[in-house]
Amino acid sequence: MKIRYLLLGIIILASVLRFINLGQVPYGLSNDESSYIYSAYSLWKTGEGIDGTFLPLSFNTDSSNSPVPVYLSAPFVGLLGVSAEAGRLPYILLGIGSIYLVYLLVKLLFDNEVIALLSAAVLSISPWHLHVTRTAYDTVFAMFFLLFGTYLFVRGLKKGSILWSLIPFFLAFYSYHATSLFLFFF
Repeated sequence: MKIRYLLLGIIILASVLRFINLGQVPYGLSNDESSYIYSAYSLWKTGEGIDGTFLPLSFNTDSSNSPVPVYLSAPFVGLLGVSAEAGRLPYILLGIGSIYLVYLLVKLLFDNEVIALLSAAVLSISPWHLHVTRTAYDTVFAMFFLLFGTYLFVRGLKKGSILWSLIPFFLAFYSYHATSLFLFFF
């Protein structure tokens, strides 16, 4: 029972660190963030990318944006409006979900609650993870789906079926361009 409270405390700490001053830190939006947020808004309002393509598989603004982050962010900016807070919200939620997935994966691999809790705690206060999950960059989606796919794959190996892991691996493939380069080897 104490383990659940410790894990809940880690998730609450991670949430507070990611939600505090959400619209102000980091200050402003980068080109990539603006592109993802506005592409998601355009998709929600018109069903088209910024360039007028209906339900595109790639969003081309000043660079090519991966489709999964745009499609999954569309309801947030569509319902909450175009803002840094609404645009960054799905990234924060997936970042917090990644912390929980690290806990589950480490627990599954090592069968040790202490190591799993420590892994989740370290990721929750990691400066890199804090920065990346507070911004609208596609790496957050790729990381979440890679962790989810890996967890389902390892669990599937123990239970006899790895098919469910293919769905998050597919989503990871279309979440970040660099993921497509190493996912086949992975």
